[in-house]
Amino acid sequence: MTIIETARFKQKELNVSSNDYIFSTTPEPLPEHAIAYLYTKYCGSHKARKTFISALIDANLNLNTIRKIVGHADERTTLANYCFDRHSEDEKRLTIERALMIS
Repeated sequence: MTIIETARFKQKELNVSSNDYIFSTTPEPLPEHAIAYLYTKYCGSHKARKTFISALIDANLNLNTIRKIVGHADERTTLANYCFDRHSEDEKRLTIERALMIS
C-alpha cells in the first residue's frame, strides 16, 4: 500500500491524470518494455518465482501440485531452491507455541 500511495502522490505532484494506471506519469499505461525493464531491475524472475512458490506453500497447496505447476521434475528442487520462510520471528514463535500447546 505504501508503494501505491507513493505512486499516487507522485502523480498528483506532477499533476497527471493517470486513468487508474498506478505507476504511470502520463494518462497512458506504462509501455510493455518499461514494465519488463523495471521488473528485471527490481524484482527479477527468480525472486518472483521464489515468492510465488513460497506463497503456494504458505497456502498449504500440495507440494507435488506446486512442483508440477512450476515444472520441476523432483519436489526436492522445489523445496531446496525456491522455498523460504516469509514469516517474522514473532509469527514463527507463536506458530511453534500453538503447535506445542496441550489441549
